Amino acid sequence: MTSWIGKSIAHYRVTTQIGAGGMGEVYRASDSRLGRDVAIKVLPEAFAAEPERMARFEREAKVLASLSHANIAAIFGLEESNGARALVMELVDGTTLAERIAKGALPVDEALPIAKQIAEALEYAHERSIIHRDLKPTNIKLSGDGVKVLDFGLAKALSDDATASNSDLSKSPTLTAASTKLGVILGTAAYMSPEQAKGKAVDRRADIWAFGAVLFEMLTGRQAFAGETVSETLASVMKDQPDWDALPASTPARVRDVLRRCLVKDPKQRLRDIGDARIRIEEELSGAPDTASATATTAGAKRRGIPAAPVAIVALVAAAIGVAAGFVLRKPAVPPMFRATLTFPEEMRLDEENASIVISPDGRTVAVAASAKDHPQQLWLRRFDSDATTPIAGTNGATYPFWSPDGRFVGFFADRKLKRVPTNGGTVQTICDAVDARGGSWSEHGMIIFSPGPLTGLEIVPASGGTPQPLTTLQKNGETHRLPRFLPGGKRVLFMVGSADLSPGHVECLDIESKERTPVMQCRSEARYLGTGHLAFMIDDNLVVQRFDASSLKLAGEPVPVAESVQFNIYRYTGGWDISEHGAFAYTTGVGVENGQLTWFDLEGRELGTLGTPNPIVGLNISPDAQRVVTSERADQFDLWIWDVARGVHTCLTFGPEPAASPIWSRDGRTIYFGTGAGEVLAKSADGASAATTVYKLPDTWLVPESMAPNGKEMLLSTQLRETGTDILVMTMVDSTAPRKLFASPANEDDARVSPDGRWVLVTSDESGQPEVYVYRYPSLSGRWQVSSDGGVNGEWLPNGRAILYRAPDQRLIQVD
Repeated sequence: MTSWIGKSIAHYRVTTQIGAGGMGEVYRASDSRLGRDVAIKVLPEAFAAEPERMARFEREAKVLASLSHANIAAIFGLEESNGARALVMELVDGTTLAERIAKGALPVDEALPIAKQIAEALEYAHERSIIHRDLKPTNIKLSGDGVKVLDFGLAKALSDDATASNSDLSKSPTLTAASTKLGVILGTAAYMSPEQAKGKAVDRRADIWAFGAVLFEMLTGRQAFAGETVSETLASVMKDQPDWDALPASTPARVRDVLRRCLVKDPKQRLRDIGDARIRIEEELSGAPDTASATATTAGAKRRGIPAAPVAIVALVAAAIGVAAGFVLRKPAVPPMFRATLTFPEEMRLDEENASIVISPDGRTVAVAASAKDHPQQLWLRRFDSDATTPIAGTNGATYPFWSPDGRFVGFFADRKLKRVPTNGGTVQTICDAVDARGGSWSEHGMIIFSPGPLTGLEIVPASGGTPQPLTTLQKNGETHRLPRFLPGGKRVLFMVGSADLSPGHVECLDIESKERTPVMQCRSEARYLGTGHLAFMIDDNLVVQRFDASSLKLAGEPVPVAESVQFNIYRYTGGWDISEHGAFAYTTGVGVENGQLTWFDLEGRELGTLGTPNPIVGLNISPDAQRVVTSERADQFDLWIWDVARGVHTCLTFGPEPAASPIWSRDGRTIYFGTGAGEVLAKSADGASAATTVYKLPDTWLVPESMAPNGKEMLLSTQLRETGTDILVMTMVDSTAPRKLFASPANEDDARVSPDGRWVLVTSDESGQPEVYVYRYPSLSGRWQVSSDGGVNGEWLPNGRAILYRAPDQRLIQVD
C-alpha cells in the first residue's frame, strides 16, 4: 500500500503513520477546516476497488458514525482522494490496554473503573443495535480523558475473505469473512465467543463474552483462553473453562459472579445485558453492600435503576439558599415530582450571576458553581444519595456548567475558555476560546454549541477540541444569543434571543444543518426541554412547565407552576434552577434583583431606615450631595426614577422608548448619564426639563457608564470586545475625541471608580481566576495593590477617600482603610 505521509486526503494533511493491519494503515492527520488532529484509516486498495463491498461499508460507516459517547472513539466521516478511500476517526492518544496488561495484572481498584467505562461504551452501542464484534485489549485505549474503545463495529464493516494466524493471538489480525453470511468467523481468536468460533450468527452477547475475557485478563495478566495456534485457541474457547483460581484473592464476589456469567459458553445462559454487568461493577466501586441474596423484586429494581422505596422528603436551610431536587416518573399534564432538599456546607455560596446548577443526565448528581471558605468559585459535585459535596480540581472561576450526554464530563467556562473535566477526576481540557460566555450544551453526537459572549452569535465546536464554527448571526444592534439547549437527537437547539437593553426576549429553535430559526415563544427566561414533553421556564419568580411538541415546536395548554420564589437573574435570562431531560429537578430560592428594598446603613452595619417600598430595582446611584438617589427600575421596560430623600418623593425621569440603565451623576448633580444597552450613552438633566441627548455611540457593542472623575471632565465607561472581554474606556467630556482605553487586558475589568482626589482608580479584575478589587494610580496606572482577599467585586470609595468598600463572595460589605 502506498505511504500517505506528507500527502493530503481531502482537507486532511497526513503527518505520521501510527498503525497498520489487515483493516488498513492508520495515520495521524491535521484537519485544516476544524483545526484538530484526527486519525485516518486508509482502506486497502483491493477493498476500495470492490463497488459492492464499498457500498455496504459506506452504509455500515454511516451507522457507526452515529455513535457519540465519551468512551467510544468517534468516526467523523469517509473521504475519497486519488482513488483511495479513508475513514476519518477521532485521534486518541495514550496506551492500549494490551500495553498496560503487558506490564502485569491490574489491581482490582484499577481494573474496575476501566471495566465500568468499557461496559458503558458497549451498553450505549447495544442500545442502538450496534455490536463491536472485535473487543480486545488492543482496541481499548487508556487516555487522560478515560477509556476509549476503538474500531467499534469495523470487524463487520470492513470484513473480507482473508484469514490469518499468528503466534501472538492477542495481536493477531482480525479473522474476517463475508460478515453478512453464516458459517464465517469474525473477531480475534482469544476473545471470540463460542458462537463466533463456530461461525454462527452473533448478537450483543458476543460482546458480553469478550468483555468477560478482557476483564479476566486485566485481573490475572493472562488470557482466559489461549493456545499456540489459532485452531488451538478456538478449541479452548469452545471447550475449556478459564482458570478461576488465577483470579487474585482480593477479587470481590460480585465481580467473580459477573465474570462467570459473561463467560458462559451457551449464549442462552449468558448475561443478557452488559448494563447488568456495569451496574454490578458500579455497586462494587461505590462500596454498596452485596445484595445478590436479596429478593428478586428488590434486585430487579436495582438493575433498572428504580428506587426500591419512595424518596424521602427532607427539610433544610443552607445559609440563605435551599436546593430542592426531584424526579418526574411519568408523562402527565403536570409532571409530579418527588422532592428532596440537599444541604451544602454552610460556607458555600452558589454563583448568583450565572446559571450555576446542572443535573446529570441520569438524575443522580448535581454539579454547582460555587465558592466556599478557602476556595474560589469552582465546580462541586453532589450526589442525591450522599452527604458529601466534592470540589473538582482545576475548575477555578467556572461558570455555566453543563453535562456531557453520558454524564462522564462537565463542560464549563473559565479563564476566557471553554473547557471540560472528567467527573471521576482527571485533567481539565481546554476546548476553545470563549471570551465572556453565556452558556453551552453538549450533543449526543459529540459536539458542543455555546455562546462565546453577548456580542456574537452561537458557535459549535467538537467536544474533543477544535476551531469553533459560527451558527447564528445577530440580527440587530444589542441582540444577544445565549443559553443553548440541545433537543433530543442533537440536530436542533433551543436558545434565548435576548437584548443588551434587558428588554423581554424570546426563545427560538435552530436547525443546525439548515441554519433555519423558528420562534417558539416570548419569554423573559431561557427554556429547557423535558423528556416528558414539556418546556420549563420562568414567569416572574415562578418556575413553570408547559406541554411542548418537539416536532412541531408548538406549545399546548397553559403553563403550570412547579416551584415558587426561584432565584432568577433578569440580566442573564437565567437563574439557579435545572430540570434534566428526564425530569430530575433542582433549584435555589432567593429574591435576586427583583423587588429590592432601598435601605440605608451606617458604616458600622446598622440599619438606619428604608426609602420607598420594594421595587424591581437593577441599578442605583447616590447624588454628590446625598439628597437624591437615581434608580433604574422595571415596569414594562427599564426607566430612570429620581428619589428625593428628604421628601420621599419618587419621580420618573425617562419614558422610553429606549430602556435606561446604569445611571451615574455628573459632579455638579445637574445631569444624569445612562446607557441603553445598545452601544449608546445618553445624558438627561436631573430635573427632567430637557430631552435626553446622545453623548457617545459605539455600534455593535455595549457601553456602561461607570463613574465620573472628580474634575467632571472625564467619564469612565465599560465596554466589551470579543478579543479582550470587558474593558474600561475613558471619555473626555469637553471635546469629541474618541474614548481612550484605560484597561484592555485579556482579563475582564469593570466597576471602575476614580478616587475623590482624582489620584487613584479602583477596578475589579478576574485575571487571577476570580474577581478581585485592585487600586492603581490614575491616570498612569503605575503601581497596583490588591484590596480584596479571597474574591471581591463592586469596589466603592468613601466620600473622604480614606477607605474602600467592596462586596465579598459571601455578600458581606468589607471596609478597607
